[in-house]
Amino acid sequence: MSTWERYKEAFQRLSWDDLDHVERMPCFRDGFLYGLTGAFVLGGLRFLQKGRVLSACNWTVGGFVVFSIASRQLCLYQRREQLRRMNITFKDSIERRTPHVPPKGRSEDFVPTSELVAAAEEKLSPVAAPPTEEK
Repeated sequence: MSTWERYKEAFQRLSWDDLDHVERMPCFRDGFLYGLTGAFVLGGLRFLQKGRVLSACNWTVGGFVVFSIASRQLCLYQRREQLRRMNITFKDSIERRTPHVPPKGRSEDFVPTSELVAAAEEKLSPVAAPPTEEK
């Protein structure tokens, strides 16, 4: 499958219903607000520099796109790193608390560390968007 076919398929999957839940997208708010702020600052500086409104508007739109994408990607990166660190901390705490040798007389209660870690990974997998309430 070529790149253009993948893009075509991705755009065909988009619908107007996707915009109804944009507030649930991770880091959307940060990207949008930083994009607006950066766009107005960049457009205002361009207007003060050149004095042409059309040029300033073009720079404002371009600045919004660039700042929005950059700040959202930075936020998503920081979110992934935070989740990764939380997973490592959680796994370490499980391994420290779980005995590697079953206690005497209680071998039926022993759960190997690998099973606990697997169970923890299932619980800490990336969370999907919360289910929508049907009316």
